[in-house]
Amino acid sequence: MARLVEFIVPGQPVLSDAPDRPRLEAWRERVQVAAKAAWPRSPLPSVELYLHLTHYVALPVGEEARAPECRAIAHLIVDALQG
Repeated sequence: MARLVEFIVPGQPVLSDAPDRPRLEAWRERVQVAAKAAWPRSPLPSVELYLHLTHYVALPVGEEARAPECRAIAHLIVDALQG
């Protein structure tokens, strides 16, 4: 039986090609902490998961093109969940 696990990762995602590696690692850690808080049992399940991602971004009018691509954000979250 499928179980819904929801969590929120605050802050702006840091894309994997960003030159600021410490900032990228900090964001990955935020993903891991949020996931572990939503799934208090240890360890996290080693099963195939279905990821439903809702991404909210606040950008000034006219700068919508600066929004990160959703596929890139999903890839980052999956990478962080895999450790």
